Amino acid sequence: MPTAICIVGTLVLTLMPSSGSSQLPEIFLLDKVAHVVLFASIAFSLFIDLRARRYSTQFVILISTAIVVVGTLFGMLIEYLQTFTGRTASLGDVAADVIGLLLGVLTALIVYVELQRRNLIES
Repeated sequence: MPTAICIVGTLVLTLMPSSGSSQLPEIFLLDKVAHVVLFASIAFSLFIDLRARRYSTQFVILISTAIVVVGTLFGMLIEYLQTFTGRTASLGDVAADVIGLLLGVLTALIVYVELQRRNLIES
């Protein structure tokens, strides 16, 4: 359920029609940070939803790679769909999405390794 909320929230926030105001440098940076946070949230919640910790190391790597690849395609689709809402597609947004996906998966891996180390979850 958290993954669905993250995905729907991302769609709503990224596909809102443009306000038509000028893009200031501060807004540009804020936009990229928002993309990183949104896609990190998707990757982190998806990793948890898939319960990747219960599998072999090779399968966890496969799941992590799939999350990043599918997430990147999702980000590219959003950029394409934005052209129908009065906004423009941006490779910078896709790059921010990929950074967010990588950070989300890495954070989930770190959390799970630490929880296992403390014996708070089963291996």
